[in-house]
Amino acid sequence: MPNQSVAGSMCKPDGGHPRRNTCAIKRANRAADEEIDFRIAGLLSAGCADTLMALLCAEAGVYAVDASLERAEARVPYDAGLTDPNRLIALIETPGYRVTGSGP
Repeated sequence: MPNQSVAGSMCKPDGGHPRRNTCAIKRANRAADEEIDFRIAGLLSAGCADTLMALLCAEAGVYAVDASLERAEARVPYDAGLTDPNRLIALIETPGYRVTGSGP
């Protein structure tokens, strides 16, 4: 499979290990009121997952990001009063990833 450039880095398959980022300590004591799963094309390596997690964690209202390279998915618990699925999709697609599906 050829390398794919995403967010300025070369993304290569690396075995599909799950990655988790809890975003910010200041959000740890608040409970997310919504959770959504995204299927994402272009999520090929740990570097890609790190890029995705950094993008989403920078968004107000995102509490965590669980990225699975094996399934090319990310689960995102969030505060619906601060962000929404369309905004999260736009963030994911900004560096060149493509959301191929989503759901609760």
